[in-house]
Amino acid sequence: LVGSAPELGGGQPDASPTLSWSQGDMWSTEVALGPGAYDFKVLVYNRSSQAMQWEGLAGSRLLLVPSTPGLLLVSCQWGSSSLQTRSLSWICA
Repeated sequence: LVGSAPELGGGQPDASPTLSWSQGDMWSTEVALGPGAYDFKVLVYNRSSQAMQWEGLAGSRLLLVPSTPGLLLVSCQWGSSSLQTRSLSWICA
C-alpha cells in the first residue's frame, strides 16, 4: 500500500505500511490519517530482493477521510479503481 502521504510511505515502497494476509485472501493494515484526501495504489513488493509489481491502474485511488472522528473501513480490489468505505464511528459517553 503506497501513497503520497508520509503515513502511506510518501511514494516510497520501502517506507510504506505492510499488509497482513488473513483467511479469505484478505489483506489488511491499520493507518492513522487525519481528515483530507489521500491517493494510493497497492503493489506486491519483496523488501529483500526489491522486486515489485504495481497494480495495472492508469492512476491512483483517491481516499477521502472525513473530519468526523472514528474508524473508517476501506476496501478495494487488486486492479480495480473502485473503492468502498464504511464508517465505524462511535461515541463514548
